[in-house]
Amino acid sequence: MEIILQNAKVTATINSLGAELTHFILNESNANYMWSGDPAFWTGRSPVLFPLIGSLNEDKILINGHYYSMGNHGFARRSEFELTESSANRAVFRLTQNSDTLKVYPFTFVLELIYTLKDNCMTIDYLVNNTGTDVLPFSLGTHPAFICPTGNTDRLEQWRLEFSHAETLERIGLNGNLIDLNDRTPWMKNSSVLPLVTKDYYTGAIVFKDVRSNSIRLVSDATPERITVSWDNLPDLGIWQPADAPFICIEPWQGHGDPLGFTGDISKKPGIVLLEPGKTFEAQLSITIE
Repeated sequence: MEIILQNAKVTATINSLGAELTHFILNESNANYMWSGDPAFWTGRSPVLFPLIGSLNEDKILINGHYYSMGNHGFARRSEFELTESSANRAVFRLTQNSDTLKVYPFTFVLELIYTLKDNCMTIDYLVNNTGTDVLPFSLGTHPAFICPTGNTDRLEQWRLEFSHAETLERIGLNGNLIDLNDRTPWMKNSSVLPLVTKDYYTGAIVFKDVRSNSIRLVSDATPERITVSWDNLPDLGIWQPADAPFICIEPWQGHGDPLGFTGDISKKPGIVLLEPGKTFEAQLSITIE
């Protein structure tokens, strides 16, 4: 099921499968800024990553003495959400545990994505409620993919990312699908600008931990088009492009994939959220197009 939110400036489409934003269109130009999901590169568009981000070591996870298998980025992105509220500029999607999730993640929970459209900005609030009696361990991440290059540009190198604060960041290394927290390459030094270079992504995503900024602008001097991604309570960041794909992903996260060699209980995983019974975790992502 698709839900359309619209105002005078923009139109957005959200699919109840994964509660995924699939189109974000500037009405004046009829330009869609979200990736199309072409399987030649990647079928995703803007999935929510829950209860895991990235991949598992040996494709299994240890929970309270038992091993479970779960797919890359968790199950929420391939789950059907219930639409609990809908209006012209707001939609609320809910996912709770079911017989399928309990087979791979033995916890009760409520995950809500609340989409709110205002002017040329889409805000997505993420709420995770622990409805069980045990501590709920999870990660939560965003994964929006924006068409780039676009407008009057034809190369990714004509674009850059502008962070809201000057950053000194190290790129965390990847070993296969796992991250290597001991492999760190200096990447930004007291700078708010990250040039986009296609070859930087040939070995996988750029992963940063503990980013100070709370927003990034996707900018080119060759076109007036701009996309700003803002976030709250999502301190880690992935930036990803499949080799030579015509889009770029800007992915604020709370947590990250399994570290190389990690075999412990999920509750001991670096970056994991441990949510007490009856408590709610909140995070937010906003996308503004110009």
